[in-house]
Amino acid sequence: MKYAALLPALLLVLLWACDAPAPGIGRSSMETGSLDVDSADGPVAGELAGTAFEVQDVYFRAFRHAGFERVDLVFAEEQQDDCGLPLPRDGRRVYIRFDDVTELSEGSVTIDRDGEGDVSMHYERQIDGKWVGVGVGVGRLELDEVAESAIQGRVHLCFDDGAESCIAGTFSARACLSRLDGRLPREGTGLSNPPSADEAAR
Repeated sequence: MKYAALLPALLLVLLWACDAPAPGIGRSSMETGSLDVDSADGPVAGELAGTAFEVQDVYFRAFRHAGFERVDLVFAEEQQDDCGLPLPRDGRRVYIRFDDVTELSEGSVTIDRDGEGDVSMHYERQIDGKWVGVGVGVGRLELDEVAESAIQGRVHLCFDDGAESCIAGTFSARACLSRLDGRLPREGTGLSNPPSADEAAR
């Protein structure tokens, strides 16, 4: 019975542990005001989940299906050929997603960690052979020049993933056109590329 007096305290500890957030998932002290895009110098790079992340390809894709309209701005650590096709991909990617729009305009964009508003962000990485999305964090984005074929800008994103993952830098994004969106000529069924001019002449 000598431990009876300790039972209430032990119960409180257990209750606190059950309510405590998992590492990297709980609320963060990160604030968008602490993210600096004005001094961004050099291509987008940083760390994701404790390993270096250097962007090799940046593109944006507009989805124009009725009831499913959005623009994705994607930062990839590997070149994304045929970016508009649902093909297996290697390498991690960071997404900034603009819902309910089909085109972007110049200006500043703030992304809060509560996921409110029409702009969100996440990154994908492999865990035990499966792609997992991490989407809690804060970000600032400056769209300096926006055209149909390219976007120039600066970005600073930080994720609350328990690893202090952040990326920042300047970028030039190319337009990702997809035949699945009706923006490239269709070649019939399937996802293969249309034949080249030389192949078509054979």
